[in-house]
Amino acid sequence: MLSPTFIIFFVITFMNLMGLMAIHSIVSGTILLLVLFTNIPTGLSDLVFMQALSNGLGVEHRYFS
Repeated sequence: MLSPTFIIFFVITFMNLMGLMAIHSIVSGTILLLVLFTNIPTGLSDLVFMQALSNGLGVEHRYFS
């Protein structure tokens, strides 16, 4: 099982890398939530995932808009 800190770091980093490739953060967030983390037991609550997505959205819009 992956550590919670790594998962949060991965979510934010993945969203920013997708932003560099001109893919909107809503699309990358949907990919993360629906495809990657629906079948992987992470031990994190949905609230933590949503906070990480919100953080990734804010960073992407701040630096890549």
